[in-house]
Amino acid sequence: MRNVILLNVITAASLGSSIQAEAQAGAVILPYTNAWMMSFHGDTGAAPPPALWEDRMDTVTWKGRRALQRTQVEHIKRPTGEATIRYLNVFVPNTLEPLLTERRRGDGVFERAEYDGMRVHEVHSVPGWNAARLTAGPPHDSTVRDFVVGRKFLDFYGGMYAVVMAGRPLKEGTSGTFDALMGDSVVAVRYRVEGREAVRGVGGRPTQATRVQLGSPGDAGGSYTAWISDAPPYVLRLTTPQARPKGYWSWDEVP
Repeated sequence: MRNVILLNVITAASLGSSIQAEAQAGAVILPYTNAWMMSFHGDTGAAPPPALWEDRMDTVTWKGRRALQRTQVEHIKRPTGEATIRYLNVFVPNTLEPLLTERRRGDGVFERAEYDGMRVHEVHSVPGWNAARLTAGPPHDSTVRDFVVGRKFLDFYGGMYAVVMAGRPLKEGTSGTFDALMGDSVVAVRYRVEGREAVRGVGGRPTQATRVQLGSPGDAGGSYTAWISDAPPYVLRLTTPQARPKGYWSWDEVP
């Protein structure tokens, strides 16, 4: 198996070899700045207020090599005020090989991982990620863990999500899997390209995008539907179902 973008294509017999050639050519992802509104749509009608979610892609230098950095900031509205979570992904252009993942709360609680091929170096704050919100202050203590996985992977669950499908041709009817890190294991994530639709794009303009299904209902990491445009900022809409309370979350372009 080629590890260029870790796509194991499973298609109808008529597909031919063109998608394999496209996969080996790699993705072409350009810098962008974007913003969504994150909303919950519940069956009962009750929902938290929509929240701003910022997303940008920049070219950076990582340990002497050219890389891309995706920075996302989630703005959470609470009765006591707004809280933020920053998500950071650094990766190799074209191959999307991950170099760094980090998520950090406004109170300093964080999780960070650096990657060297199949080697993973993790640093977590103490207290852990699920601790109650703390008052910002001195840096937290941390704990370190190193491990090796059995094959290369994409950083899908670590914050890249639908961006792993961006920057390459998406042909209706194609499907396959890619390898993603989940915890300390590598799992196969299914994808299916379903067709073109008009969705709300940047500035509220109707924009043609390709609908892609990522994951399957029942997967440990959940399932997602993404609408991906041909040009930056790529991911124009994203939805994921939730069981309790029943409904779904959506990320839609800010009007």
